[in-house]
Amino acid sequence: MEEAIAVLKSAWTGEYFDYRGRKVRVTPRPVQLPHPPLLMGGSVPAAARRAGRLADGFITHREDLYQVYFDEAKAHGKNPRPFRPSSPGFIYVAEDPEAAWR
Repeated sequence: MEEAIAVLKSAWTGEYFDYRGRKVRVTPRPVQLPHPPLLMGGSVPAAARRAGRLADGFITHREDLYQVYFDEAKAHGKNPRPFRPSSPGFIYVAEDPEAAWR
């Protein structure tokens, strides 16, 4: 996850960067500056801390984890928004929905 975010941020600059031993450049660059917002989600403290270090926002249904994110983001010089709860966002797929409910 951390490598992927670093690669995205480098790619979105529009400049050349090293990717696994190769020089690469991704164009066109995004309209949003410095890059599109990176939102991460999770339900464990490690995810909240990772989002605080690397992301622009954290999606969780747990206010206690949002505080972990908030504190980590502040420690990294960011200005996180106040907590807004979200649903866990689970989707269930079933051939027979009635049977699945039972």
